Amino acid sequence: MDIRQAIAAERHDLAALLDQLTPAQWEAPTLCAGWRVREVAAHMSLGFRYSLPRTLTELVKARGSLHRMTDRCARRDAAAHSTGQLAAFLRENADHPWQPPMTG
Repeated sequence: MDIRQAIAAERHDLAALLDQLTPAQWEAPTLCAGWRVREVAAHMSLGFRYSLPRTLTELVKARGSLHRMTDRCARRDAAAHSTGQLAAFLRENADHPWQPPMTG
């Protein structure tokens, strides 16, 4: 299995796990300070949902801080989307070739 297939399999597995969470589990805190499970799921799907122009606009709004941008977007998107939608973003984009910025 190559790396892209492994990543797709992990995304499918994560979406399946998220589908099984109770409402209380979606609200549980995570190791990411101040983020619940829903913010982490929103963050993990941000690269699929935001175009490059939208990402750059959000980065400008955050005065160039990637951390400030991702925190604001994760919180906003976690509130705007249902838990089913958050899981579906990962499932529907499992084969997406997205990479974090500044990587090879």
